[in-house]
Amino acid sequence: MSIKIRNLLTEDDEKYVDLSTLTAYGNANSDTCLTVVDCESPRMQLGKDLLEDIGSPEIVELFLTDKNVIVMKSRDDKSGYKVRKHNTIYCAEFTRQVMLIAGIDRGSGSTKCGSYHLQQYDENTVAAVISFD
Repeated sequence: MSIKIRNLLTEDDEKYVDLSTLTAYGNANSDTCLTVVDCESPRMQLGKDLLEDIGSPEIVELFLTDKNVIVMKSRDDKSGYKVRKHNTIYCAEFTRQVMLIAGIDRGSGSTKCGSYHLQQYDENTVAAVISFD
């Protein structure tokens, strides 16, 4: 089966657009890296893709640097925080620290934020490093 394309432009045409420089933007409803829910007891929701990238763990370990949040699968399947319904992590104090790093104001409700990359922590563990720039 062949596809017939009409009005195909070539590089010589003045209307031609170089598609090699495209920047992708996600839909506002697409999976996000992290959602901070600011309420009486703040909590976080981790993105589906992030969790899949670190092995879809039931328990995660959470760490902070001055600019980043680090999420990884529990190394002993006991230590850390249980990933609950809707990928939610209930840890109010940790979430408040994330809000400070991410520059999220108190009373802001639900805020999608962050982007991440993966780094090998040890030979068995991959860490998601979340940035807020």
